[in-house]
Amino acid sequence: MTVEYAVVAPGEVTPQPMSDALLSGRPETYERMAAYGLLAQLLGKIQDDLSIEGLIKDEQGRPYFPQYPSLWLSVAHTQGAVAAAVSSTGRIGIDVEAPVSYDPDVGEMTLTSEQRAAIESAPNPASAFLRMWTRKEAIGKALGVGITETVLSSSAEQSTLRVQGVHLALSDLTAPNGCFAALAVGI
Repeated sequence: MTVEYAVVAPGEVTPQPMSDALLSGRPETYERMAAYGLLAQLLGKIQDDLSIEGLIKDEQGRPYFPQYPSLWLSVAHTQGAVAAAVSSTGRIGIDVEAPVSYDPDVGEMTLTSEQRAAIESAPNPASAFLRMWTRKEAIGKALGVGITETVLSSSAEQSTLRVQGVHLALSDLTAPNGCFAALAVGI
């Protein structure tokens, strides 16, 4: 299985200018360009002639190469960190989030009651929430559905799970600048 991924500070990679197809009406921010710079580095590890040129986005906003339908890509960015993941053998999703305080109202909308109870009783609810949220985002990206009710109700605290008939392995990743990151890989 060929899987490449990384989470780094935006200044550690060369930002890549982005096509209108990749921007999808969003601003070309430094972090977004750095995330695609990181993706370009990872693509070079998989195949020498791959670059971010030719990438487009599907209806869910995932980048992909029309000429390489079996190549799965995922990117994420936030203040202080960028992430990218590539898999030549199956689904992959990555997410990275900057530290925030925990808001119980957001927890009510995004977590199961059991997850809320665990997070609200944790020594650091903000960290516990961000760990859970990055995992849910990674799951949604790996499935290609984004954040749906099925993803929100998933058991994202497990190391492996089955969601919508897909087996995924979940990992927490080390991220710079106090950020949180997670990876979901199809197994």
